[in-house]
Amino acid sequence: MEELKKLIVEQLEKATDQNEQIRILQEINKTLLMKYVIQIGDLTIEPLLVETYYYCKEKFEDKSVHAAYSESDAPTYKLARERQKNKFGELYVHYGCKDGIDIVLSNGDYYLSILIKNALVNQEFKKQCAISETICNKCDTCSECDKGLKCKYYGENVLKKKISNIDKDIVFFARKGIKGDFADKGLAALPLDEIRKYSFTPGESATTIITNYIKGQLKIGRADEEKLKELSKGIVAWKRFGS
Repeated sequence: MEELKKLIVEQLEKATDQNEQIRILQEINKTLLMKYVIQIGDLTIEPLLVETYYYCKEKFEDKSVHAAYSESDAPTYKLARERQKNKFGELYVHYGCKDGIDIVLSNGDYYLSILIKNALVNQEFKKQCAISETICNKCDTCSECDKGLKCKYYGENVLKKKISNIDKDIVFFARKGIKGDFADKGLAALPLDEIRKYSFTPGESATTIITNYIKGQLKIGRADEEKLKELSKGIVAWKRFGS
């Protein structure tokens, strides 16, 4: 996990410019998607669609982060404040156990975690709530975890390096259902070559994601036009790009 930790400790923690911080958060998403899986008991979870949540006081105050959203003592927010800070490589099960999981990447006095929106769980595609439900249904102490407050996996490093990885094009876009100053930032990500394969639940449509990707590739002038044409088929008319 040294590659991820270096991105966070040597780059993100030192960055102060918002655009640079977003670029680093995107690189963290890309690294996680390409090189890591989550191992929880006998479940191997391969992230496919992720959303990054980062809050650092006076640097990057994204109030959509669970731990920063409210100062309430309700279990939802107390658990988030405990789990999303300084728990690098550990699990955060949303309170109630049916709303999803994050992988925490905070290595200090700030909140940083990655919500697993969609993933392959033992090679079976699952969406956010089904991922956490699968974990809890397989757990022999689920009835004792107090709705996620005392999950038996807390304290364990559940982030594992993939045995092998294939270089993929990762696309970035806005997170789903987010409001506020960071609503339009590209802090969600998925592998472009998987977008037709699974029923993803991103915050933007596949048409918008692919259209924006093609426009970006054409803009930088180094695009493989035939590959882009193939990508657009059945989703967006190639003539829209003026080529």
